[in-house]
Amino acid sequence: MPLSLKPTERAKAVAAGRLPKPVVPNTPTKDRTAEVDALLDGWCATYPKVFNATTPLPLAEGVHKQLRQQATTVPWKTFRLAMYVWCNRPQYLEAMLATDAQRHSLDGQPTGPVSAEHKDYAMYVWSTRYV
Repeated sequence: MPLSLKPTERAKAVAAGRLPKPVVPNTPTKDRTAEVDALLDGWCATYPKVFNATTPLPLAEGVHKQLRQQATTVPWKTFRLAMYVWCNRPQYLEAMLATDAQRHSLDGQPTGPVSAEHKDYAMYVWSTRYV
C-alpha cells in the first residue's frame, strides 16, 4: 500500500487492518515545551495580526516556509511542534471554520479563502478533540 495515501484513505486502511496503526509521537519534554512556548511567544510578538492568542487568523498556505527561514536555529522538531500546537488550538480551528474564512499572510493581508477541504479537516480535528 503506497505511503502517499490521503489521510482519509490511510484511516480507512488502518481501520480495515491493511496498515498498522500510526506510532504516537513521544510526549514533548519540558525543555521542548519551553522551546515551543518561546517560539510561539516570539511569533505572537512579531506578527500580532495573525498570531493573536484570542483571535488568530488562518495562516496563508506555505507561510511555514517563511517562518522556518526566520527560525533557522530552532530544531526542526520544535518548529513542527510549534506549528502543530498553533494550528490545532480551538481558537484557530474556529477561525478556519468561519463562514467567510480567509487565509492571511504574516502581515495580516488576506491571501484567499480557506478551501472546503481544509474546512472539512478543521471540523474533523475540532470534533475529535474538543466536542
